[in-house]
Amino acid sequence: MSLLLIALGAVAAWAVITVTKPAKDPLAKTTSTFVTVGAGEVGAATTVNASAEWTKQPAGLNRAAGVVTSVSVTDGTEVTPGSTLYSVGLNPVIIARGETPAFRDIAEDAEGSDVAQLQSFLAEVGYYSGAVTGKVNPATTQAIKRWQKDLGVPQTGTVNAGDIIYVPRATGESITGHGKDLSRSNPHR
Repeated sequence: MSLLLIALGAVAAWAVITVTKPAKDPLAKTTSTFVTVGAGEVGAATTVNASAEWTKQPAGLNRAAGVVTSVSVTDGTEVTPGSTLYSVGLNPVIIARGETPAFRDIAEDAEGSDVAQLQSFLAEVGYYSGAVTGKVNPATTQAIKRWQKDLGVPQTGTVNAGDIIYVPRATGESITGHGKDLSRSNPHR
């Protein structure tokens, strides 16, 4: 009987030591192994399961007020400068590249970095060919009116704060739309 108790005690001690002993570090350095290399093929495969998650953050801010009357894009839709994202009160809201949110209406004689941003957008989508001066001049007003005509909205020559949503340019992003470089073409010149 005492021999059985000693054996059970030994097994219990072995089990406790085995369970509580820390696992070997899989990244610990192993000793080198030397092998003879011969002609042939070498191959290996590794299966990896991975998941990634990005938190959604708004890309831009729009000041259009009213009822959203249509949405022109769905998740995963690629948009280019000049694309309609949605409409508010039947007025299209257009996407453009820029750092400064549209914070005011832009009309004749307005000046500022937001005007330069608008001129750059109008040039990018082919409506403006003048210098980007940051000041609305007659050429800018005419470009706005041509753009508004193609959008099917009243040709006022004024871009309201809610007409455009500016989003920053992504690093390495190309400026293309419908298979052509929009920054180099201007069908309205």
